[in-house]
Amino acid sequence: MKKIYAKGAISMLASGNGFIFPAMQSKMENDYVISYKFHDLVTGNTSLITRSVYLLTKFGNHFDAFEQHLSDFINCKTAQLPNHRLFVTYPDGHAMIFDSNGNKKWNGILKYKGFGPADVAVDGNFIWCTFPENNAVIKYNAASMRHDFIIGGSASGGLNEPHGLFLENRQLIVTSANNGAICAIDLETFHMESIALLDEPVYQYLKTYNSEIVLSESGIYMLS
Repeated sequence: MKKIYAKGAISMLASGNGFIFPAMQSKMENDYVISYKFHDLVTGNTSLITRSVYLLTKFGNHFDAFEQHLSDFINCKTAQLPNHRLFVTYPDGHAMIFDSNGNKKWNGILKYKGFGPADVAVDGNFIWCTFPENNAVIKYNAASMRHDFIIGGSASGGLNEPHGLFLENRQLIVTSANNGAICAIDLETFHMESIALLDEPVYQYLKTYNSEIVLSESGIYMLS
């Protein structure tokens, strides 16, 4: 693996020939100063970007509307729904759906056995969510917001604190916040296989510009 960034990165968003990520810098009183960065996978360079560029990438052209609706735009997870709608959720289970103009169309609580989701991925009109505390990956109907299918859900279900989600070609890539495993779940057969194993918790997997990137406990890495 190749290390791209040291500890402090919070999350990653694909962008062009690289990815954007917010990172914690110096601490002032009780809050961290957040900087926004872009890593270019072609040149290997990491550069500072503005907060507006980060918000545009995460929320789209009407990002100013999301600033008004959301008290915390860094720690929420977002996923694009059909018709340019955006699904937004927080670890405490608060969730919202916005239309293409940034107007809130639905607001509710998304929890499984008392816990909110760690990450989300959209599959057509369905939303997949990870619930690390319950070892579960759950599929929700975006229209009713009721769960449609559960993978795992027990200590023997094959998942160990599933955290990050990435959907590609009918495969759901799931990372473990416990044992560092990264596995692929075939959404046609639901066969699960391991694709990588790190020696520390992995919180996010991202595939962009023909590169596999992971956010782990100690930083951001490119998988070899």
